[in-house]
Amino acid sequence: MKYFTPERYLRLGNLTDEQAFLAAQRDCEEAVDGYKDQLRRIRKKLPAGLAKLVDSVYLHDARVLDMWQGRRSRFIITLLPESAPGRFVILAYSLVETPRFAYGALPPEVHSQPVAWLYDELDG
Repeated sequence: MKYFTPERYLRLGNLTDEQAFLAAQRDCEEAVDGYKDQLRRIRKKLPAGLAKLVDSVYLHDARVLDMWQGRRSRFIITLLPESAPGRFVILAYSLVETPRFAYGALPPEVHSQPVAWLYDELDG
């Protein structure tokens, strides 16, 4: 991930140092702005269904209900968005390689139950 890195996320958790927290918050706001610019640049390259998804639902903090690898190199993630609690979002990826999971990207003390979808990034 380029914009929403584990390091940025962890710096937001420093509530003991106000200046460090405010600097981390500004950094995250700049990352959000940078990612919005990225989305504008690649918008026309996105498949129609993906562009519609990006425009219609905010996935940050969505509850991850299920993840599984299906037949024919498909990986499926089912989400329940906090922004639209009555709506399920099913992401179906066509894999070009086996998925890799970064289990140690965040320390255990910030893990959530149920699992939450924090951020995603699209690149074109």
